[in-house]
Amino acid sequence: MIRAQESLSVLYNTDGKFLRLSVVGIVRPNENALFNMLTGAVGYTAELTEYAIDRTSSSEIVKKQLSDTETDVLLGLPFGTDEPEKDDEGRIADFIKYYNGLDTVKRAALAREILSEPTDEYLRIAFDEYVRQIGREGLIEKIAEKYRETMGISDTSQIFAYLEQLSDGQLYELIYDTVSETIAERYRNEMTQRFAEMSDDQVIGMVNFDSADRKVVLALYNEYVPDSFSYSTCEDVLSKLGYVDKDSPSEILIYASTFSDKNRISDLVEEYNKGASEENKIKMTDYVELLMSSISTVINAVTYVLIAFVGISLLVSSIMIGVITNISVLERIKEIGILRAIGASKGDIARVFNAETFIIGLLSGVLGIFVTLVLILPINIILHHFTGISYLNAALPVGGALILIALSMLLTITAGLIPAHGASKKDPVVALRYE
Repeated sequence: MIRAQESLSVLYNTDGKFLRLSVVGIVRPNENALFNMLTGAVGYTAELTEYAIDRTSSSEIVKKQLSDTETDVLLGLPFGTDEPEKDDEGRIADFIKYYNGLDTVKRAALAREILSEPTDEYLRIAFDEYVRQIGREGLIEKIAEKYRETMGISDTSQIFAYLEQLSDGQLYELIYDTVSETIAERYRNEMTQRFAEMSDDQVIGMVNFDSADRKVVLALYNEYVPDSFSYSTCEDVLSKLGYVDKDSPSEILIYASTFSDKNRISDLVEEYNKGASEENKIKMTDYVELLMSSISTVINAVTYVLIAFVGISLLVSSIMIGVITNISVLERIKEIGILRAIGASKGDIARVFNAETFIIGLLSGVLGIFVTLVLILPINIILHHFTGISYLNAALPVGGALILIALSMLLTITAGLIPAHGASKKDPVVALRYE
């Protein structure tokens, strides 16, 4: 449902120029709709898209990138995506080369950063010494205090009970990061005080890259060493700038109004792909077909299970009808003998019992249809109550009702054929003497 609203002007700044936009309407779902496809997006016409594409294509930076496809205009570096990515050893070597090329002041500044970070081995030794000094009980108290401060718990008895059950290794893992950061901060302060009494040359002389912490060197490499080429491609840069080539769309969305139109579109795409090369083939994704195929798979699975149950029920019912018909034959053997004595043929006897099974099948089918029609009303009321979908109704089509009645008669007649054939084979003399 579209409700027209008062026109609202919006200013859009594009390179110092203003584009006046107007909100012409707000789309809302119908109040009675159970489902809707609205996602809260802002809709606009194709003209605005064309305008944005043309404005981007005419910008100076896009023109520069299109004219120079070998250089990344954002970084000022040549494209080099074919260059192999350097490993840690290569990065460290590049940092050492970069470090050696700096003047004394800059090298001393980097040296202070390298030397101010403790190594993992130093942290581990200092942590072990800290644990040895305070012991297990002191460690538990430190961890409990940490939990009390971070979680705001006043009663730490439960925390103590939990920590007492942990092994030394588990306790170390809980407190290692916090203690290590304290140790590292103390180490940095000590080194800062030490560097204050040393000259730049003395600080530089203390650096030994063979024993320096690799993680620190790699972090400094990422922070200071400039790239020699761009890892992006020309297409990546143009995409970041918002450039779009209208002659080379990445995808096309087609909305069909009917299923027949959708199938026709699919047929046209398949027909085109038959004569197209591999690179020119259209890759089509039919979302409606994917959704319907998933639903159809579930429905078919449920249908097959129901058919299996119905088949078993029909088989049992047919056997019972045959048994009942056979009992009827046994109870009426003398009547069969009388009918044969007054001139009834074997076929007449078989037709009597076949007629009975036919009538039973007809009445059973009609009764079943009648009960179904009576139960449809309460079933629909229950469906509407629990699903809330007013248009979801159970119904029995006329054609389906007739087929069910015919199936009922066919099953009963088939089940009664053997007993009826047995009745027609009875000897009249034996039948008359039967009590």
